[in-house]
Amino acid sequence: MNIESNNYSKIERLKIVLDIMNKLKKFTINNEIIDLYNSNYSFIIELKNITNIYIKEGTNQKGFLEFKEIDKTIEYIFPQKNYKKSLFVIRMK
Repeated sequence: MNIESNNYSKIERLKIVLDIMNKLKKFTINNEIIDLYNSNYSFIIELKNITNIYIKEGTNQKGFLEFKEIDKTIEYIFPQKNYKKSLFVIRMK
């Protein structure tokens, strides 16, 4: 049995990340679209580093990012195994 067959492939990991990035670029609030994937936001550089490691290495990435501009926390999970779901949500503090 190939244990790695339960892991997300590099292309699947890329699709997970691109889906999240697209949602951040087209975030809608009060009928207005806001680009939250803007490098001016405090969490973006760290998010890019995390997602690059995830895509390249396929290791689990899990934790919290501070979205300082709106005083919120982002919880993220980028799983290694394909039977687990990814998570990317903005939470109240």
